[in-house]
Amino acid sequence: MTQISWSLRLIAADGNAVPGLSVQLQVFDMAAGWKRIADSSTGSDGRIRGKADDGVAKPAIAPMLRLVETANPAALLGGVPGLAASAAGVLNADFGDIVHIAEAARPAPRRGGLVRAGLEAPQIGGIAAGIAAAAAPTTAVQRDVEARLAERETELGRTKNERDDLAVRLAAAEAKSADLQERLTQSEIRIGTVRGPIGTGSTPGPVPPPAPGPAVATLAVGALSLGDFATRLGGEIDSAQTALKARGFSLGSVSINAKTIVEGGSSLVFPETAELKTVRPGSLSDVAITFNPNQAPETGDGGVQVPDIRFLTEGAARRVLASVGLVLEVSQGPLGINPDCAPGQAMLQAPGAGNSAARGSTVLAVFAAGT
Repeated sequence: MTQISWSLRLIAADGNAVPGLSVQLQVFDMAAGWKRIADSSTGSDGRIRGKADDGVAKPAIAPMLRLVETANPAALLGGVPGLAASAAGVLNADFGDIVHIAEAARPAPRRGGLVRAGLEAPQIGGIAAGIAAAAAPTTAVQRDVEARLAERETELGRTKNERDDLAVRLAAAEAKSADLQERLTQSEIRIGTVRGPIGTGSTPGPVPPPAPGPAVATLAVGALSLGDFATRLGGEIDSAQTALKARGFSLGSVSINAKTIVEGGSSLVFPETAELKTVRPGSLSDVAITFNPNQAPETGDGGVQVPDIRFLTEGAARRVLASVGLVLEVSQGPLGINPDCAPGQAMLQAPGAGNSAARGSTVLAVFAAGT
């Protein structure tokens, strides 16, 4: 509990002391509003020195105090106390000198309404207005403030949750971006590993520097059609197969998965490793090509005309090629290569329709990947 020693001096407008005036000391409570903690009356010198207890066990802040004249009607007395704590733990509240101004009664003629005790009471709507005491303080304002504070706390909490959610989503997006970058780098390394044995006919090893001339390494720059890309790769693989067979070896199935940029619906651009860091997300397409060199004929006797298998499904294209003694090699590419095709239909073929091919040779068809 906080022991309070309070004092004041009440004087009139002319400077003389106001004796015998009842004064009440009140303290503000967050739950109940203003409440009385002490009553006293001014002495002959207009002074009051009293003791009070605010009822708070462990106050965190200094109490809010006010003085109320207990006469009828009650009136607030001005003055802000000076607060000071003594060594004994008592809070001294000195209100100083307070000037008391009495309300003067004004006599009025009867013409305006009823006259009571010499004071005019006007009529409102034919009903005489009476004198009512000031309403007792309520906690309505306090409840409104608490409701608004609770609403603000809820809004702040919701904002914090949204901010935390955005931070989590941003971290996830950054992690996904880093993972995609790593996968792109690994794909480029795998493509380089395949280029090595294609150009030299040796087993995979460290990727050598690109050699000048029309080698596969030149496909990493510039733009070319998917048919040219597949044809050049097929030629390099055939050369490697020929070189290996001369040494008693043979290539197995060769699968190439590449990341490329489709331009104009039919041209492919293969960016360098350093350029992958600046490629706009979502602009890369997957290209998968598989070669089976063992199915290629060793002689060129008995050539046939290659039929047109574009816009056919894989099963239909395989049957058409088999009818003339050719073998289908399946690859998949982005639908943007030939927008007129539906998913699952052949967009390009190599060699093209009408060309001559040896019986038993391979025709590469690029089918539109499903959405």
